[in-house]
Amino acid sequence: METPTPTPQTPPLVGHTVKETITSIVIAFIMAFVFRGFVVEAFLIPTGSMAPTLLGSHMRFESPQSGYSWAVGPWWVKSDGMTPDQVQGNPNQPVIVHDPMTGYELQNDTVPIRWGDRIFVMKYLYSLFDPQRFDVVVFRNPPEPTVNFIKRLIGLPGEVIEGRDGAVLVDGEALAEPYLDGAVTSTFAPVELGPDQLFVLGDNREASADSRSFGPVNASEVVGRAELVLWPPVDIGRL
Repeated sequence: METPTPTPQTPPLVGHTVKETITSIVIAFIMAFVFRGFVVEAFLIPTGSMAPTLLGSHMRFESPQSGYSWAVGPWWVKSDGMTPDQVQGNPNQPVIVHDPMTGYELQNDTVPIRWGDRIFVMKYLYSLFDPQRFDVVVFRNPPEPTVNFIKRLIGLPGEVIEGRDGAVLVDGEALAEPYLDGAVTSTFAPVELGPDQLFVLGDNREASADSRSFGPVNASEVVGRAELVLWPPVDIGRL
C-alpha cells in the first residue's frame, strides 16, 4: 500500500503579507476618520466660560494655610488676545491671589499655565433624540460659524427665557442651577425662542459670550453633546 505524499505547504509570500498589513492599516485609518467625523470627537476647552464645570487654560494654586486648591484664569495673553503666555507673572508683576477659604494672600512670579480640559463629544446625537435642558453642547458660533463654542443648554424651542434678580427664568419660573457654585446671572430682557431655536449660557456667567450677546442658536448649528471629561485624570467622568 502506497503512503500518500504530503502536499508541501507554501509559506505566505512576504509581499502578500506586507500588502495585507498596509491594507489593514489604511482601513483602520479610514474607519477612525469616519468615526471621528460622524460619531464622536475630542475637544479641548479653550477658555474659562464653562468654569467651574469645565476649565480652559488656567493657573492652579494651593494655599499652604488651608490646603485648598483652586483654578485662576490667565492674567496675560499673547497679541492675538486669546492664547495665554506659557508662564504667568514676572519679578516686577507677580500673580497675586487670595485663598477663597481664608483670604490668605499668595504671590508667585512664575506660574505655569495648565491647558484646558479635554472632553468627548457625541456628534449628531440630536438627529435621533430631542435636546434636553442642561445638556452641555458644542455648536457653531453664530457670528463666526468656523469656530465651535461650548455652553450649557438652558432654553428649549417655544420657551421664554429671561434674566432677573440674579437668576434665569423659564416661562416666568426661576430655574434651579446648582452647578453654578454661587454665581449669579446678569439681567437680560425676555427672549421668546422660535420652533428651532435654543438658548445657551456659559456656567461662568460673569465671563461668557453666549445667547445673552449673540442671541439664540439654531438647533441645526449644534455639533454634538459633551459626554465625558477625558483629561485631566482627576476629573475623568461623565458630565
